[in-house]
Amino acid sequence: MKRFFIKTFGCRLNQYQSEKIAEHLSACNLLQVKNPDKADIVIVNGCVVTHKGERDTRKFINKYAKKGKQVVATGCYIKLPYVRASHNVSFLSFNDIKKVFVPQKELLSHQSRHRVLIGIQEGCNFRCSYCIVPFVRGPSKDRNKEDILREIASYTEQGAREIVITGTEIGGYGREQNTNLAKLVREIKDAFPLLKIRLSSLLPLYVTEEVISLFKEGIVLPHIHLPLQSGSRDVLKDMKRPYKLERFIWAFEKLYQSHPNMAIGTDIIVGYPTETEKDFEMTYKLIDKLPFAYAHVFLYSKRPFTQSFHLKELPYKVIKSREKKLLRLVSIKKKRFLQRFIGQYLYGMIEKKENNILKGTTENYIKFIADGRYNFVPGQYVKIKIIGIEHNYAKGVIENLS
Repeated sequence: MKRFFIKTFGCRLNQYQSEKIAEHLSACNLLQVKNPDKADIVIVNGCVVTHKGERDTRKFINKYAKKGKQVVATGCYIKLPYVRASHNVSFLSFNDIKKVFVPQKELLSHQSRHRVLIGIQEGCNFRCSYCIVPFVRGPSKDRNKEDILREIASYTEQGAREIVITGTEIGGYGREQNTNLAKLVREIKDAFPLLKIRLSSLLPLYVTEEVISLFKEGIVLPHIHLPLQSGSRDVLKDMKRPYKLERFIWAFEKLYQSHPNMAIGTDIIVGYPTETEKDFEMTYKLIDKLPFAYAHVFLYSKRPFTQSFHLKELPYKVIKSREKKLLRLVSIKKKRFLQRFIGQYLYGMIEKKENNILKGTTENYIKFIADGRYNFVPGQYVKIKIIGIEHNYAKGVIENLS
């Protein structure tokens, strides 16, 4: 039996597509392994959103091609016109992979997973000045609703208890089918009432009263990623983001008020070419002011085929200095968020046991640890009392298992 390994770079949509590739190859009587050195075929699902992502993808491909492995590159990386397949390296889209490798048995999830990603669309209709995604993913394309429901049904039959709805621009779902994200989520909940539903990332302009009601009614879990990118009105305009700062703040406040345990994360780009010191201070102050649960900080990355490609970049020292300052603040914000729940009860899913320690994730996306002496099965939901913080985890005492 041939063995395969999958390396995934980048976003949750890439993670979802890698999972689908793994399921497909398993149905082709290939065995997935955790060590690329033990694989006959190395699949590399590449990312090009940043220069680092592209570089890391290329290095990984070259490393295993030189070792004589059969390397299959897929994902956004192969959409770049200046990269080429080479000796031991094939470029295949997901659809190409399905044609080259033909299933010999029923296509089922190849492993027991209790939280699964569900991609509902890919591509983006916006043209943010720094972003290469529309070039490599194309315009927004919805998945058929019936296909989504069938996929969820298959996973629930195999024991899935939670789904994460993902895509490039999930808030725009439904344009092609005369529906929208909120209606889709309600249909999923009606069809699978016991299933936990988590939304991934949502642009502020898609935070509508319909979406807010999903959180208020407990239809989706109290956690969302709301990308900001900059707290400066001028920089947002230069970035050509499809919302104004006021809309972001309105969306944040509405979401935060929708559930007592609400967790909101964000993305920040530091060092966009037109970002002044004053612009950066606006971003810093906004992050400090709003009760974020976490934030991902990225250095501006010059990308080909984007509108900002020809802009003069800021000095690297300036960008790194701003990043360091913001990362310190983000660390403080995360600690404050965790401290807020000390002494409170939360619900979460047990995911694994390591060194007699149970690890899991709460409904509001807090990673927790607890005493591993309890009997448990991965996928069980627990009521847990948070008693402290340990290495960026919430430390808890499990009250009961369900």
